[in-house]
Amino acid sequence: MSPVKQLRIEKGISRQELANRVLITPRHLGRVESGEYKAIRLLARLAKELGVPVEKLVG
Repeated sequence: MSPVKQLRIEKGISRQELANRVLITPRHLGRVESGEYKAIRLLARLAKELGVPVEKLVG
């Protein structure tokens, strides 16, 4: 499981909710969670919303 998905689930945030917070579609977030898409700017926004350093999402 990707760090993004794991943290999202641990924090009790739905895919729809997190996608809305970072201004992307849930489908796009699914691509990020599957590792298919790794744009650093998007990972930085996700890290901010999840309250973790961006390095934690890249590992």
